[in-house]
Amino acid sequence: MGMDRDEAESVAVREYGSGLTTGGGADRISAGFLHTVHPDTGNDVVFVPGEALPDWAVAVQTEQVAARMRPRAATEQQEAAKGRKSIKSAEAGAPS
Repeated sequence: MGMDRDEAESVAVREYGSGLTTGGGADRISAGFLHTVHPDTGNDVVFVPGEALPDWAVAVQTEQVAARMRPRAATEQQEAAKGRKSIKSAEAGAPS
């Protein structure tokens, strides 16, 4: 049957200073499995899809999304500038 309102309020866990909000927007929700390291403890952390993210995890997710969105050509140019070349680029230019 469920709990009545008074009982639900008495067992509710309040959020204090955790950096999480219930209305923070879509960027504060894990878009997939987010594997990262906690910046304070160094422990491996995994957030599941739909889980609310603290500020530091939002930054990690944003960087990962940005990395996936970067054009492949820009990545190859960066590697070439470091003296590296992708194998596919070398094969594409090879004579048949």
